[in-house]
Amino acid sequence: MELPLIGWIGIMILSMAVLVKAADYFTTYSEKIGLILGISPFVIGATIVGVGTSMPELITSIISVYKGEPGIVSGNVVGSNITNILLIIGVGAIISKNTLSNKKLDENLDIPILAFITIFLLLMLRDGTFGFTEGIIMIVAYVIYTAYLIHDHRTEKAIEAKVKEDTAEKSKIKWHLPVIIIVSGFFIYIGAEWTIESVIKISEMLNIGTAIIAGTVVALGTSLPELVVSIQAARRKQAGMILGNIFGSNIFNSTIVMGVPALMTDLPVPAPVLAVGIPFLIGATMLLIYSSMSKHISSFEGALYVLMYSYFIIEFVST
Repeated sequence: MELPLIGWIGIMILSMAVLVKAADYFTTYSEKIGLILGISPFVIGATIVGVGTSMPELITSIISVYKGEPGIVSGNVVGSNITNILLIIGVGAIISKNTLSNKKLDENLDIPILAFITIFLLLMLRDGTFGFTEGIIMIVAYVIYTAYLIHDHRTEKAIEAKVKEDTAEKSKIKWHLPVIIIVSGFFIYIGAEWTIESVIKISEMLNIGTAIIAGTVVALGTSLPELVVSIQAARRKQAGMILGNIFGSNIFNSTIVMGVPALMTDLPVPAPVLAVGIPFLIGATMLLIYSSMSKHISSFEGALYVLMYSYFIIEFVST
């Protein structure tokens, strides 16, 4: 599509508006569906919301392979995971004003699993290539993680169902709820896809390099659904939704978004990802684990997260 710069700017603004509205519906009705099923907000975020908002990363990665640009995949995944932790959790903590807290933050194996999968991914990326075998391993890891979630949080179902029993009973006959979830999820994808397309076009018109686009603009663009969903959840004081969303999205990115394209071709790891992206992702993950030990993230810590994200952008662009 041949449009002037102002035209692509208009498309970007419209796409973001679609994202905001669709994410609002997606968050609201996914919670209702979760309550009907007796699922806790954390599990809703880690599965329904986390996976749904990560679809742009997956589709973008697959498209990049088909277009002969497999190097975008690792840059997109590492950049998106950094964005999810530093920017999205940081913004969520700031919007929450006091603290972003969840008593289940360090219970069971949620934090260790995120740390293990992140470290495992980074070890696979160190040699500069992510291949078929690594892809299979990460996909299997995601299946195991999903099975763990279903089993480990099973007892929460009865608690949530009891608290929301009357609401859930009334909602069981509302067949349109899953339809709204599907439609809003579709529009999240459409909004994110056109946001990415417009940002890339604008970047090309401004002569910005592809490596910078892959690690910053594309990563930020594909993380917009997580940001919008987390902002909406923060306004509703749903800390479990925010944290579950980010945990689920990062694990989905590291396993499925990296794994599926690797089944199609070997994925090279660009130098900026090795030199800047990987060290920052290690630091961001360690920072999240440290904050999680106190079971809450303060507004001040959230500001530090955002500041560290800004530093990452500066370092990556200057590489």
